Amino acid sequence: MSQALAHIVDDDEAIRDALTWLFRTRQVACRAWESAEAFLEAWQPDWRGCIVLDIRMREMSGLECFEALREQGNSLPVIFLTGHGDVPMAVGALKKGAFDFLEKPVDDNALVDRVIRALAADARRQASEASQATVATRIAQLTLELKALEVTNLRVIFAEARQQFHRRRRREVVGDPQVREVDGPVGSVGGLALGGLALGGDGHHGHGRGETAISGGTAPTLPNR
Repeated sequence: MSQALAHIVDDDEAIRDALTWLFRTRQVACRAWESAEAFLEAWQPDWRGCIVLDIRMREMSGLECFEALREQGNSLPVIFLTGHGDVPMAVGALKKGAFDFLEKPVDDNALVDRVIRALAADARRQASEASQATVATRIAQLTLELKALEVTNLRVIFAEARQQFHRRRRREVVGDPQVREVDGPVGSVGGLALGGLALGGDGHHGHGRGETAISGGTAPTLPNR
């Protein structure tokens, strides 16, 4: 993560030097830029801090630089330094999202205080964005977990439905309302079973030698030939 800096953008070298010295005496990290063009060329969307921007410069003006930053999605608070005749322009910039403006000659303490406030505002913005990103990540994780749980539940439901279907089919094949379900392979010692189904009204597998279990009674033994 980049260091939070107060970026001084002014084409007057004397002002850049004076502001750099002032900020450092108040323990405010800063960097000076000799033109709006130089600053825009170096600007990165993940920078932290604020911008102290002179509204009038020889080439690109501070207002033009501000508009270019807005188009690029800049989130750093911008503090304009204006002359007396530029106040209406600075007020217009405030309506477009600038953080504040100060008239020249600037009071040192007032400027530093505004910069500290701007740095704090940007820190809060950064913290809020990080919190939102954490929440979004957690929501995505929970969504994946919920989908996995839904798939598991569907598998259980399908398995139960399949078992019920096979049970109904077995009853239909036997065609006897007294069919009872048993677990195990097809075939039964002393009785008749079909695909896990057994016949017998009394629940016994056998009724003696030479007899076969049939629902409702005992079948006679066939004579030996």
